[in-house]
Amino acid sequence: MERSWVRVAILLAALCIFAAPYWLHADQDMQKTDCAKYSDDFDKLDRDRWYPALGYSEHHGKAFCDKGGLILQTPSDEPCEIQVYSLFTLEGDFDISVGYEILAGTEGPSCRMNTGLVLTADGNEDISYKALVGVTPPGKTVYRARLDRLGIQMVEKKKFKEFPAPAAGRIRVVRKDGRITYFATEDGKEQTVYEFEQPCDSKLRVRIKLTTGSSEAMQDACISAVSFSDFTVASCQGVTPG
Repeated sequence: MERSWVRVAILLAALCIFAAPYWLHADQDMQKTDCAKYSDDFDKLDRDRWYPALGYSEHHGKAFCDKGGLILQTPSDEPCEIQVYSLFTLEGDFDISVGYEILAGTEGPSCRMNTGLVLTADGNEDISYKALVGVTPPGKTVYRARLDRLGIQMVEKKKFKEFPAPAAGRIRVVRKDGRITYFATEDGKEQTVYEFEQPCDSKLRVRIKLTTGSSEAMQDACISAVSFSDFTVASCQGVTPG
């Protein structure tokens, strides 16, 4: 009888050892599947996933989907800010990206704008990691990285005039072991734009943003439009709806 129990115990132990890689692999596949659900081709503006916040400036812009693109558009040559918030937050390590194309806003001699991805940590610190493409006079596009606290206090800022940004490309943001890195792709070639110095382990909410001009320099705002496409959550350790 004792030997029978020993044999059963050995069989169960062997089963656990050989099945463990399968369970681990299945769990990883499930995580990837859950993350992939939050990718978006922007055939339409999914109000269960995204919330347009158009009221942060006196002159309201537009956010709508057309021909597989999320279009953010300013209504006039007055300063304007348009943001589309994700109705989900990302946990742990993640890898997200989105394509962009500046449709208007580089023509004028004094146009200024910023557009791209912003990742905000909800909570008391309210830290925002910004992976942006900016337009400065006279119509130059440059990469910009910025870390803000409470939306106004600048913690880190970097402009990249040494390698100008294209008017169309892809922005990628990766968090690994708490460190956040901004990558950009042009013509299929990826480069590291900036690795933020301040780590972050908090849940992060995604914002897709377009800002033109400023209240102090109204002449620097132009009619602007940017199309975002193929938002991809390539991997993540967790997603929380809401």
